[in-house]
Amino acid sequence: MNRIICLLLVFSYNTAHCQLADSTKIKEMMAKELAFEDQNVLDSALAESKKIVNMAPTCYPVMNTIAGLYGKLGDFNSEVEWAKKALHVHFGYAEAYINLGNGYLGLNDLVNAKENYTEAEKLDPKNPIPVYSLGVIEENKQNYQQALVYYKQSVALDSNYENGFYNMAAMYANLGDFKNAEICIEKVLKLDPGAEDAKEMQAHIKPHLQ
Repeated sequence: MNRIICLLLVFSYNTAHCQLADSTKIKEMMAKELAFEDQNVLDSALAESKKIVNMAPTCYPVMNTIAGLYGKLGDFNSEVEWAKKALHVHFGYAEAYINLGNGYLGLNDLVNAKENYTEAEKLDPKNPIPVYSLGVIEENKQNYQQALVYYKQSVALDSNYENGFYNMAAMYANLGDFKNAEICIEKVLKLDPGAEDAKEMQAHIKPHLQ
């Protein structure tokens, strides 16, 4: 039920982080990478990102992009490796801690996953993703009540955070509170009317409301 967030963040930083004289070239390569990602051609997106790192070896945001791409591809060992590379360059980079946590979560190493999500939360307390991710850990442990607490925190930080509401709906359903599950899934569908997974969950919830 949970939705894992892989952070790519290709355009979320200034090219100054990449320490390359030809910033125009870097921007062109970023645009090419993003186009591949939009087309879901992740191997090509990965190759383009690695070209950027080869040209600008301290470009830690692109290292984190590579980590996120590996996460999407299900290669969690490589996600951990590249998130660590990003943190080696910039130890205080919250987004890399999130991908590092995601990699460990994919490897079912919940202890290290929690440690890195917690660090990300400390570094970026207004970001809903770290507390949401802590909820995913508790959900995987079937601690649904505690997972719900974290998911509530995520939507308190961002009232339009679709993933938080989706997982809140799942936790309410698991706890037998179908009324609140329906309220949360309706919020998801208001934010994204085409969300097929939300429609499927709603179909499972509705019989319990009759």
